[in-house]
Amino acid sequence: MLPRTSRILPALLLGALIFRVAWWLLYVDVVENEGVEYIRLAANWFSGHGYVSIFGGPHTLFPPFYPLLIGLTSLLTGSTEFAARLVSLASGLLLVWAVYRLASDVLGEVAGIAAGALAAVHPLLVALSVSTYSEALYLGLSMAAAALAVRWVARPSVWLALSVGALCGVAYLTRPEGIALAPLFAVTLLLASRRLGLRKAVGSGAALGLTALLVALPYVGWLSAIAGTFRWEGKSAMNNLVVANLARGESYGEAARGLDSAGAPTGAFMFLDQHARLRESRPEGGSLLREIARDPLGRGYQVASRVLNARFLGGILILVLAATGFLFGGAWRREPVGAILALVPSMVTLAALLSVEWLWDRYLFALLPGLLIWAGGGIQRIARVSRSAALGVALLVPALSLRPVLGVGDINQTRLTDVRVTGTWIGTDARTRTPGERPLIAGSRLALAHYAEGEEVYLPWADEARALIFLRRIGPDYVAVRTSEREMAPYLRAWLDGEGPSECLTPAEGLPPEASRFYRVWRWRC
Repeated sequence: MLPRTSRILPALLLGALIFRVAWWLLYVDVVENEGVEYIRLAANWFSGHGYVSIFGGPHTLFPPFYPLLIGLTSLLTGSTEFAARLVSLASGLLLVWAVYRLASDVLGEVAGIAAGALAAVHPLLVALSVSTYSEALYLGLSMAAAALAVRWVARPSVWLALSVGALCGVAYLTRPEGIALAPLFAVTLLLASRRLGLRKAVGSGAALGLTALLVALPYVGWLSAIAGTFRWEGKSAMNNLVVANLARGESYGEAARGLDSAGAPTGAFMFLDQHARLRESRPEGGSLLREIARDPLGRGYQVASRVLNARFLGGILILVLAATGFLFGGAWRREPVGAILALVPSMVTLAALLSVEWLWDRYLFALLPGLLIWAGGGIQRIARVSRSAALGVALLVPALSLRPVLGVGDINQTRLTDVRVTGTWIGTDARTRTPGERPLIAGSRLALAHYAEGEEVYLPWADEARALIFLRRIGPDYVAVRTSEREMAPYLRAWLDGEGPSECLTPAEGLPPEASRFYRVWRWRC
C-alpha cells in the first residue's frame, strides 16, 4: 500500500508520540494505585531509606528495574510521578518500533506498516504508555528483544546476541515472568543452525544466555540473601499465601486482608515486612508448571474465554485479523524461525496467565502487541484483495477499542480526582497537627497516601471488633473510605452510614466539596 521508505518509521513514532502526549494532557490526572508502589519504592530508594514501599516496610513483591529508572529520571524531572510516566512513554515508543520491525521482518513491509500504525494509535497501548504500570516497560523490552533476535537470524552477530540477552535480563528485572525469555530465545536460535551453522547458533545462544544471567544475578543474590535460600523472585511468597487462604474457603477479601480471632494479620497484604514473609515461605521453583498441570483444560478455557470477551484488546475483529495473519500471512514460508521468535513474548505471557488463580483485565494487556503483529499480516492479506477494505478494517480496530478501554478500571483509575483532592487535604491537615511526620492512613487507595505524602495500611476484612483490635494496635492517624467502597469490609457500610465507633473515629471537618462528596475521612483517636 505504501512504498518502502526510510520516512515510514519516523512518521509512526511521531504519530505515536503525539497520541500519547495528547492522552497524557487530556486524560491523565491521578496516579494509578499500583503505580504508587513503584513511585514510593523509587523515592525511598533514592533518598536513602532503602527498598521500602508505601506501606512503610521492606519490599520484595516488585522487581527493581522500573523503580530504578523512575529514580534516575526523577533526578532530572524533580517528580517521581512525572518520571514514571516519562519512562513508560519512552517504553511505549520502543514498543511501536519493535512491533513495526517484527511484523516487517517476519511478514512483510505492508504488514509492518499496518502493525506499527495499530501499535501507535491503539487506545490501550496509548493509555498504557503514559501509565505508571510496569507492563509498559516490560512490553517494550521483551518485544525489542524479539525484534533484535529476528535481526540476528538475518545478520548473525555476537553483539546482537549480547543485546538480546541484556534486554531479556532487564525484562526479568521488570517483571518476574521475563526469566523465561532468554532460554526460549536461545533455544529458538538453534533452529537457524541448519542455515547459519551449528557453531554460530550455539555461540550466539550461549552469549545471549550468559548476558541475561549476569544482568539477573545481583537481584537473585539479593533475594536469596534475604530468604536464606535460593530465590529468583519475590512475588510468590505473597501470592501463594493468598492462594492458600482461598483454598481454605476464604473470600478474596479475607485471603488478602484477613485477621485471625485475636486481630493479628493472616491476609497476605496485611504483613508490612515482606522480607519476613519471604524467609518464612518455602521455595516454589516449580509452582508455575504445577499450577498449569493441575487443570490445563480448565485454565486454558478460562484464559480463552477472557480473551474472547476482552473488547479492550479489539474484540473478535483483532482475533480474526491475527488468526488470518498467523495462518495465511506467509511468515511460516518466508521466515519460520523469525515467526517463532516473534511468538516468544506472547508464549511467556500465556504461560503466566495459565498459572494464576484469578485474571484481572490488566493481565491480558501483554497479549496485545503479539496480536497486532499478526493482525498486520491479516491486513496485508486483505490489502491484496482491496486496499480500501484493508484501510477500513485497520481503522475499525482502535475505533472499536476506545470505549471498552475507557471502561477498564486499571485505566479509569487516573480519572478519580477526588482521591488526589482528599489525599492532598489529609497531607495538609497532618502537617499542621504533627509537622515533620508522615501520616499513617488506613484505607484501600494507595494513591490517597501518595498525595498525602504518608503511608498506607489496608483496612482489614474482618468483623468490627477484630478490625478495631488491629487498628488500635497500629494506631493510624486517619481512616479514609470512598463512599463507593461499602463492600470492601463487613463493617464499612455501618461506618459510612454514621454508625461507627465514636470513641475511636472523629469525623474530619473542612474537607473540600469534591472530597466530601466521595469520601469519608475520620481522625483516629484511640
